[in-house]
Amino acid sequence: MSKFGHERLKVAYTEGMPEFHATEDRQVHDEDLIWSLFNPMLALFLLTKPVERTVPRTPEIDDAYKAEMKSLIGEKAMPMVEFFALSEKLDFEHNPTRQKTSFPVKLIGLDNMSLDGHAGLAFLTECLAGRETVTVADIEEIAAKYKSRPK
Repeated sequence: MSKFGHERLKVAYTEGMPEFHATEDRQVHDEDLIWSLFNPMLALFLLTKPVERTVPRTPEIDDAYKAEMKSLIGEKAMPMVEFFALSEKLDFEHNPTRQKTSFPVKLIGLDNMSLDGHAGLAFLTECLAGRETVTVADIEEIAAKYKSRPK
């Protein structure tokens, strides 16, 4: 079970397709929680498609990071840290924004294939039948059952 196994999500249906919504405000923009759904859905031959919006990027290499690296790896390795800081700065000039994900998370087929008659989707929908909420652990268990079914 992943570290998000206990997280409860709302199951909603749009045009007969299940999608997952946050049940708590703190979950709405939790990208790690959102991406914890990726592997179980991939086992069902589905991809996750969270809502995306463009946000400014924030630097990962700041003065505090440099000071921490200096204490860990010493003064001799600081030119390497400075190199990565300059690389990041150049990257920011060319890519000042990034896509931030949030709930709800919809499902799509691999390579945008049609989901009509999709076995993984049918299995998921059958397992979710009647549920208003589901935990990430439940989703992982459904994916494991799908992978272990006789072919």
